[in-house]
Amino acid sequence: MPEFFSVAIYETNRAFGGKEEGGWYYDTGFPTNRHDLAVLTRMFPKAQEEEARKYRESLEEVASEANKEENRKDPSSVLCNGYYEVLLMEGYPQSYPDQKPHYE
Repeated sequence: MPEFFSVAIYETNRAFGGKEEGGWYYDTGFPTNRHDLAVLTRMFPKAQEEEARKYRESLEEVASEANKEENRKDPSSVLCNGYYEVLLMEGYPQSYPDQKPHYE
C-alpha cells in the first residue's frame, strides 16, 4: 500500500464501452502533459492528508481557468475533448482505468 498521496491535474473524458443495453460509457483519465499544469503535481505523506486535500482544492480554480481558456467541455457532453480535473490519489498519479471495462 502506498505511503503517500498525489495531487495532480488530470485530463478526463468519457469513452464508449459498447452497444449493450442501448450503449454504455465509462470514465477515463490521465495526468495531463500540459507542462504548466503538470508541474503543479505534488506528493504528500499519508500523515498530511488534510494538507493534500487543501492543495487539491487550491488547484480547482487553475483547472477551471484552463478549461475555459481552451473551451473544454464537461465529460458529460458529446463535444468533450478532454476536461481538466484535480484528483487526489494514493500513490503516484496514474491513468485510469487500468483496463477497458466490459459489460456484464
